[in-house]
Amino acid sequence: MKLDEIITTLSRGDLTELPVAALQAARQQWSELLPVIEELMQRFIAEEALSDTESNLLFFGICLIIDRKQYSSFDSLINLTNKDDCNAPLDNLLGDFIASDLSTAYYILAQGQPEQLCLLINSEQAGEIVKMAALSALFTQLHTDQIDRETLNQSVPGFIESLLKNNHSIALFELINLLISNEFNQYHNQFVGYVESKQIDEGPAENQCILNWDN
Repeated sequence: MKLDEIITTLSRGDLTELPVAALQAARQQWSELLPVIEELMQRFIAEEALSDTESNLLFFGICLIIDRKQYSSFDSLINLTNKDDCNAPLDNLLGDFIASDLSTAYYILAQGQPEQLCLLINSEQAGEIVKMAALSALFTQLHTDQIDRETLNQSVPGFIESLLKNNHSIALFELINLLISNEFNQYHNQFVGYVESKQIDEGPAENQCILNWDN
């Protein structure tokens, strides 16, 4: 399959099943396809204005970036997702991928480096589901010994401040659960204070898990 045939197939919006042959061919011709995908990523970052066929191609391209472990594209993926995830262009582009697979994409491409993930969590632009994906990837780095507890702990106060400031209560509660399950117990009293002052009020059961520091 030639490059233009790959692009045409992956751009189609009427696919009823995974275009396996085109994806396998894309793997084989990845060095030729990558510049096309990178150009679409940069246009989406700058303009958020792609046609439906371009969006289809970019979605498959992002999947291939992860599959090919194209580490050089990590910054582009960060910039592309540093947007409101309820915003129509990003939601239209990635759909359920944001909630189900984005954290895996971040984890694979980050190579154990936390800086860009921290940037997203502290971002003024990124949406809550994007931030939850970044948090999940970051704490997975802890589980796989790619980041140590002290390095991660140095970033946590900034995460808390940023999520409170942006009223990102769902992402904040995700962070709380990660802190509880990973036994960052030094934050217990701080979050009890937030519950008592009503800065956090996710409901009786959720509030109680904070008070008990038990999930």
